[in-house]
Amino acid sequence: MTDQYSEFRDAERPGEAVFAQLNSLVDAQLAAEQSVADLAEQLKKAKGKVVGISEHDIPELIEEMGLSEFRNVSGLRVKIKEAIYANTSPSKDPERHAAAMKWLEDHNHGGLIKRLISVGFNRDQEDAAAALCEKLEGEEYNVNKTNSVHPSSLRSWVNKMLEAGEDIPMDLFGVTKRRTSKIG
Repeated sequence: MTDQYSEFRDAERPGEAVFAQLNSLVDAQLAAEQSVADLAEQLKKAKGKVVGISEHDIPELIEEMGLSEFRNVSGLRVKIKEAIYANTSPSKDPERHAAAMKWLEDHNHGGLIKRLISVGFNRDQEDAAAALCEKLEGEEYNVNKTNSVHPSSLRSWVNKMLEAGEDIPMDLFGVTKRRTSKIG
């Protein structure tokens, strides 16, 4: 009987040079991973700096100066844009999210809510999965239901409601107004 795996076995143990090369590659990978982590941290700080300047420093100074826009010495136009933001993220505050969804339903705005239902099946339950797809029954399965409103839809709806003078619970929908400088 022949050994069918003999061609995959090396009779000789790798030499010290190969181990040195492998150690060098391990060190290179660790250095590259650290470089990625360092650059990610630098990017995070740089983005924070942009936000600080564009959402605080420039808008506040332009407001103090009593201007609505500004043209710098290079000819670039700086204008302040105000925008309304809203958020009902279930991951940040599940109770507030549930209350926001209920408020929308109770006040005839349930059409904004997108409903995602997922059902888990084991590998051997293919027939059951197909049957459930045809007809959504089968309470014996673990069904996970998620309700959410897409952030841009929520923001658009909040803007529309505010423009119409409608009273909505600002805290419940995480409504904030941000001023941002736009340079162009």
